[in-house]
Amino acid sequence: MKRKWLIAAGMLLSFALTTHAQDKNFHIYLCIGQSNMVGAAKVQPADSVVDARFQSLNAVNDQDRTMGTWRKAVPPLCRRYAGIGPTDFFGRQMVKVLPEKVRVGVVHVAVNGCASDLFHKNLYQDYVKNVTADWMKKEIEYYNGNPRQRLLDMARQAQKEGVIKGILYHQGETDAWNEGWLDKMKFIYQDILSELHLDAKQVPLLVGEVVGNDQHGVCAGANKMIDRIQEVIPTAHVISSYGCQVGPDNLHFAHEGYEELGKRYALKMLSLEGYQVDASAASIATAKSEGASFKLTATLKGNKAIVTSDQPLKSLEVVSFSGHAVRQLTLKGEKKVEVNLKGLKEPVLVFVGIAENGAKETYKIYMEKGKQ
Repeated sequence: MKRKWLIAAGMLLSFALTTHAQDKNFHIYLCIGQSNMVGAAKVQPADSVVDARFQSLNAVNDQDRTMGTWRKAVPPLCRRYAGIGPTDFFGRQMVKVLPEKVRVGVVHVAVNGCASDLFHKNLYQDYVKNVTADWMKKEIEYYNGNPRQRLLDMARQAQKEGVIKGILYHQGETDAWNEGWLDKMKFIYQDILSELHLDAKQVPLLVGEVVGNDQHGVCAGANKMIDRIQEVIPTAHVISSYGCQVGPDNLHFAHEGYEELGKRYALKMLSLEGYQVDASAASIATAKSEGASFKLTATLKGNKAIVTSDQPLKSLEVVSFSGHAVRQLTLKGEKKVEVNLKGLKEPVLVFVGIAENGAKETYKIYMEKGKQ
């Protein structure tokens, strides 16, 4: 009896110590994907300035890092020779808005060019066996041949110190071309939740679009499937890539594009957490005008917006603060357009007008400040 009592007491003590070690104000995010999640933009000198409240848990051993240790999230986050990507700007935006007592930590596991199979419990082994490119083999080997397991191992370690609040997934260029990708995504998400004993309602999945048609994206067609993710995962949310500047290959985002994309991930996460998000914090990246500038204005009138231009318009697009095009109008030279906004509950809208001479101008309206 005494021995049983001692065992029970030891278990309670262990539980108490573990619970005490976990900081509820340390918010952890799992970041998964392929090259755009790895980060393809060159790290700039100014990028080394990072708030100490933004931390990264090293998921690999390398000359500049030791696996399983936390460090200030100075890029590159993924590996020594990676670039900067959306995770960097996600974390920076989060700590700007969150209370001072809250820290943000990321667990970053990504492989250039990989299909979703690499993170699938039942498919990764065959996928790895069939990889022929030496560079991809090397990247996978950073994770001992199993990026999924490394993600789970690092996530469990992170759980001892903080609370997992969400999963960021940016992948799809390789295989988001049919409904099979949706089924795989559902399995991967549920598998992670099950392994880490997480509740989907408490840990949403944020899935980013690839470079879109508006930026002449090489894999823009994958967005048709990515945009349907909520059909199979109710707690998933799409992060639009609309207007995010692209690199010269039309496949990877530019530095400015990653910055915008990361902010959109953060603004969506903050709104899901119930934080007040000032509309002025939301920015919309737009392409440079191809022609001369012109004047575009918009005024609100009930559930409508009256948009006026001093140049004939051939099209008008209304974009939400998260980057989604919520209204698209093809015009025939009108200078005054009435846009129905009924049903839209956005803190800020951007009107993007294209004149008949090819010039592009934008006008931003703050609908209301607060939650999305």
